[in-house]
Amino acid sequence: MDWLIPDISIILATLFIIVLIFLAVGRRLQVKETYFRLWIFGWLMSVIHYLGQLAQASLQSPAKWGSLVDRVFLAYSVIVFIAAAESLRGRALKRMVPWMIAAGAVFTLWAFLSVLPVPQFQWVNVYAPYTVGLGIAFGLAGVSHRFRLREDYTVGGAILAYSFFFWAACFFAFAILKGTPFLVTKIQYMYQFSNLPKPIAAISMVIFLLERERRIVQQQRDFSDHLIESAPEGILLVNRSFRVTRMNQRLEAMVGSRAQNLIGEEMWPLFFKAEIETLKNAFSNAFSENEITCQAKLITQDEGTLDVLVTTCPINSTDGAAGAMVLIKDITERLNLERQLNRTEKMASIGMLLSGVAHELNNPLTSVIGFTELSMQEDDHLSDVTRKRLKMVLSEAYRTRNIVQKILRSVRHDEPQCRPVDINQIIKETLALREHDRAANNINISHDLATNLPILAADASDIQQVFINLLQNSFDALAESGGGQIRIQTRFNGDDVVVEFSDSGPGLAEPDKVFDPFYTTKGVGKGTGLGLSICYQIVKSFGGTISAARGPGARFIISLPATNARSFPSAQPDAEEAAVFSGAPRVLIVEDEPSIVALLADSLSNAGMSVESASNGVQAKSRISQHRFDAIITDCKMPGNVSGVQLYEWMAENFPGLESRILFMTGNAMEPSTYEFLQSVDVPVFYKPFNMKEVVAEIQKVASRETSGNVIRMARRS
Repeated sequence: MDWLIPDISIILATLFIIVLIFLAVGRRLQVKETYFRLWIFGWLMSVIHYLGQLAQASLQSPAKWGSLVDRVFLAYSVIVFIAAAESLRGRALKRMVPWMIAAGAVFTLWAFLSVLPVPQFQWVNVYAPYTVGLGIAFGLAGVSHRFRLREDYTVGGAILAYSFFFWAACFFAFAILKGTPFLVTKIQYMYQFSNLPKPIAAISMVIFLLERERRIVQQQRDFSDHLIESAPEGILLVNRSFRVTRMNQRLEAMVGSRAQNLIGEEMWPLFFKAEIETLKNAFSNAFSENEITCQAKLITQDEGTLDVLVTTCPINSTDGAAGAMVLIKDITERLNLERQLNRTEKMASIGMLLSGVAHELNNPLTSVIGFTELSMQEDDHLSDVTRKRLKMVLSEAYRTRNIVQKILRSVRHDEPQCRPVDINQIIKETLALREHDRAANNINISHDLATNLPILAADASDIQQVFINLLQNSFDALAESGGGQIRIQTRFNGDDVVVEFSDSGPGLAEPDKVFDPFYTTKGVGKGTGLGLSICYQIVKSFGGTISAARGPGARFIISLPATNARSFPSAQPDAEEAAVFSGAPRVLIVEDEPSIVALLADSLSNAGMSVESASNGVQAKSRISQHRFDAIITDCKMPGNVSGVQLYEWMAENFPGLESRILFMTGNAMEPSTYEFLQSVDVPVFYKPFNMKEVVAEIQKVASRETSGNVIRMARRS
């Protein structure tokens, strides 16, 4: 058998090369599963098996140990290959160890019996069961690989399974042909033929690993594709030149048809032209830093823009960053919400400021109105011109009061005070008020007022404020061009009264934004951006709408729902308000503003009342403890530790029933708790600046009640 040693050497060399390739592929693909380690171990068993054969063939007289090593390690290799197949099924190695040990022990025993000359077993062909057992074992390995892998790895799994079947067939053939003349004469060919499955199995394992890697890569690609396409943000994949290699459907929806020719082109044209250089500078290190984010404007299909947040993440490879993934998130809605929040915060701050300013304005305004009324009542010798001027002062003071109350009402979100109003009459009065400004700016105003307008439910001063703001906007626009035309029209469309203001000015650049708070196109110091916003809120509070349209010139359309005047209560004073108190009631004035104290004292004294005053709550407590008062009128907010509310509570506790004789006045700058208190108690409340006739009449009614009569109604706001 001179051929045996060269054949074994060739097989060993071939096996070494194939196994090295197998190991290199596994390492390259980073295969760490149990089945791969078992395959390596099985091939090591095969190498030892052939080394045993080589040692046996090299000796002059073959040693029994060489044959034993040959047969034992061949059996061990097939056991390990079966375990590898079971590992591919998902079985844990520790669960297979017991049967592997048992199978190894059985094959070791049969190999030992087939090698040693035991006399009592001479009548048994020990080699046949051993080879049949190996054939069965290799057949099981083939079955496991064939039926476990055929669905996932068709080529590699099939070749590996059939190589094990081939191997099993060879062992069955050896068991059958053992000792026959055919095997003796053809032993070299049979040996070479039986060793063919080994390199085939090794090659099929390499194919198996490559197919496994392809499957893993495909799964990863499918997963990444799913992530990219299902992402809520737009995604671009770019190379190191920022040329687009891929984009997802979300980005295509954002940019529309502009995405069709984007593949292979730079991504910069997607963004607002003025920002491209800034973006290039920002993303200059996009391939070396983990993440870079900046804000930009994305151009949409209709040449509009979206506010977006652009984030780049490098895509790394073994040679460095191969490109980058660019995430484009639409933040337009978020920025709009932030702007609205900022406007709300600004309005809240302005509301607090206006509330304090209103309090400071209402105190002197109360004095202006009160003393003007007193002057007109007491002086019968005023000339007609002077009386007319005083009436104008009084009218403007009341209008100022209404404006302040309207601002405070919007801050507190109070319901407007609706009364029957005549729109045409308000327009005429507004034009009369602005006549001087009209003439000074060389502006011609024409109007076409319908005669069939129904009565509206609104507040006349609020509606007049809307008209004044619209006229002022037109005056400002026309003054820049040296004058122009303003036209005012009213009509009734069956459901609403429609008022239309139009002018011959430059028009509105952004009609949709003119009602936003703080939006203005005027220069610094010429506008706050609140006028039209206030108009919008006023019209909306009465259930109407106001809209703006492009020119020629500016055009504003107001629609207010019509109503029946008979649905409103009569404005005539009731019998109780007309009642006049006969007697000299004693009244305590609790107020820290000297001018208001003087106004109240003069008015109440003229009405025949005895008046005392206290500048704070502590003095008021002292006066009340020492004297009896028929009525007490107090400011809600006063210096010191005792407010008007606390004075009321002190009276209710120490002089039960006397709190029914209290009246409150306020400049509207109230804490929420104070406002809630005044809404919860049934006492008269007068908002500065108030009408002195109403105050005097209310004090007379309170003073005329019995102390036990504790039913006090809320005074109507003036």
